[in-house]
Amino acid sequence: MSTRPSKFSRSDASVITVAAPPSRDRPGTGPLPMALPLAVATQLVLFALGALLAIYGALLVPRGPRFGGTVLSLGVLIAVVGNVAGPWLGRAVAGRLGGIAPAGGWLLAALALATSRPAGSVILPGGGDLALPALLFLVLGVIAGAVGAATGPRAWRR
Repeated sequence: MSTRPSKFSRSDASVITVAAPPSRDRPGTGPLPMALPLAVATQLVLFALGALLAIYGALLVPRGPRFGGTVLSLGVLIAVVGNVAGPWLGRAVAGRLGGIAPAGGWLLAALALATSRPAGSVILPGGGDLALPALLFLVLGVIAGAVGAATGPRAWRR
């Protein structure tokens, strides 16, 4: 018999702990684990990215080629492409919650730009020749944000 102590003795056998796998719904457990302050800062940056995308797109709603009386808006194109790419980027960097932050920032900023101010000015008009591009900007942007937040390339899905 050997005189070396056993790796597992009776006193060790009664204290067995099993670590649960990390949850992907918690901050810091996405593709790149990060500390909580860094995770919060990342979410805020992604939210601001979505808001800036909405502002930039809303200012470009009247821009674009005109066919007859209808504007093919560059703002709508930015809303659709940006609201799919932004959540994909956020999801790649910060997990599932990172995919929601840019879409949420875009939605809040776009709704704020669609409401009238006390002086009566509005960036996304509800009437006139820009009503259809403004409506398409809002509706297609929300749909694209939902699609971008819910999907992603197969390698990023968790």
